[in-house]
Amino acid sequence: MLFLILLVGGWASWVDIRELRIPDTVIVLGLSTSLTATFVGLLSPSSFLAGTLTASVQMLSIRLITRNKLGLGDVKLGIFLAGILGPLRWIIAAVAASMMMLFFLMPRIISGNAEKQELVPLAPALTACSLLCAYIPENLM
Repeated sequence: MLFLILLVGGWASWVDIRELRIPDTVIVLGLSTSLTATFVGLLSPSSFLAGTLTASVQMLSIRLITRNKLGLGDVKLGIFLAGILGPLRWIIAAVAASMMMLFFLMPRIISGNAEKQELVPLAPALTACSLLCAYIPENLM
């Protein structure tokens, strides 16, 4: 589970920082690998399905509310990560990633240096918070 998050999330983060986009090849690799892990028995099928449905609704709703400010690459990465983490860990990771982004952008917002249409890579925050949430023990969920 951690290897998948690190491999796909790390690759997506690296590309997102450099190009401010996440290519579909990253997400296709991640989803096909996580589906294979589900069929082999490494991931729970119910958790995978619940996680992907939760993230799909959540991320697409955010995209619609923010009028396309959230890229579809971030949405697809979120769906992949939620499939790996399951719905509860994903919600915690998504909220933590949002708080992390806000924490790092707050000085620029306060100083007035942040532009209204500025693009910010979200993949590194999603990946880091997903890695941390993967360590939450099952008995706490």
